[in-house]
Parts: sequence; structure tokens; C-alpha cells
Amino acid sequence: IDLQRISLGALIIALGLLIDDAWAAFLAANPDFPAVIFGEPGDFCVRNSNACGIRQAICHLVATGHRRIGMIIGPEQYDVNRQSIDGFQTAIREFRLDLPDHFLFVQERNADNSCNDRNLEFLQAMFGGPVHPDAIILAGHTLTATALYHLPRMGLRIPEDVSLVAICADWEAHSLYPGCTGIHCDIRGMTVAAVQMLERRIRNLTIAEPQVWLEPRFIVR
Repeated sequence: IDLQRISLGALIIALGLLIDDAWAAFLAANPDFPAVIFGEPGDFCVRNSNACGIRQAICHLVATGHRRIGMIIGPEQYDVNRQSIDGFQTAIREFRLDLPDHFLFVQERNADNSCNDRNLEFLQAMFGGPVHPDAIILAGHTLTATALYHLPRMGLRIPEDVSLVAICADWEAHSLYPGCTGIHCDIRGMTVAAVQMLERRIRNLTIAEPQVWLEPRFIVR
């Protein structure tokens, strides 16, 4: 086995980011190169069904009496965020929730490929007016931790005035205080599936499912 081919293939799994133009051109020119895309679309990829997780969260929130549900999500350049936006908008229509536009806040991406570090500003924009969410879905551990710290300082009790749902890894949500209800991507399961697919590609074996989808777990805390 060519160790260099293994390490380069594994590199794409480890990144889990957007594939840049140079990598995309290389993969297009070398379709037999043993690569597996992690978390983004590709000919061989392992992805998390965030749209399903968002629907589970909104179903739970509606069932527990919430009608004003907001979401702060990352840049649309990433497939996982586009899924979240589609899942949110579909569930809002399904449950016939009439929400103002500012209840869905999509972060922008800077030229250096990082999100704007303005988490407090996002929260202030959403909760600063007279009409604000009674529940909010937050993308990532850092944004959720920011909300846990600042929303009480804005006069909002958690969860009496606003319920939080975090989109992050299970251990991240568990590490917050208090531990948050969350949509948890099965990173371990995705990694196992990606490595198994990569191994089959290295060995030139048939892959029955070149695009694997895993459903996130919705855990109430």
C-alpha cells in the first residue's frame, strides 16, 4: 500500500472543510485517487443530515409550547449550513409559524475563510427589539456559550423566557453549564464510515453506497 496515498486521502477526511479549487481540480483530473469528503458533497462522501436534526428540534419546541423560534447559523457556503437553513424553513412552513425575517440570522464568511466573530452582536440584533424568539437554535459550542452568558444579562431567563438548542458535538453540549439540549452530529460514526470507505477505495473494492448520510441525535437536557 502506498503510504503517501493513504495520508493524502486521510487528509481530506480530517479537514472536513470546503474543498478549494486546487483540490477540486486535482480530484476531477484523478478520479481514482482514494479520497473521501467529510461533511460536504462529493462523489465519495460522508455527510450529516442536519435538515433532519433541525426538524426534530422544531417539532420538540412546538410540542413544548414554543411558537417564536429563531436560529443563528453559519455561512451558506457550507453544505451543512444550507441544509440547516432548508430544514428550518421547511419546518416553519410545516408547523405554520409566522416568524419575522430577523428570527433567521445567517452569518457571513470573511475573505480569510472564517466567520465574523460577532456572536454578541447577533444575539443583540435578535433579542434587542420588542419581539424576540422564545426559543433559539444556535450553531456551535462557542455561540451557545455566548448566549448562556449574555442572554441573562439582557434580562432573559433560560429556559423560562427563551429555550436554547445547540448544534454541536454531544460532549460540547454536555460540557456547557447548564448542559444544553442539542442536535448532535455523530462525528464518531461519520469518521468510522469515512475511514471504512477510504480503505475500500485504497483497495479498489466496490463501494455500494458512495454517499453515506447519518442522522444526528436530538438529546433533551
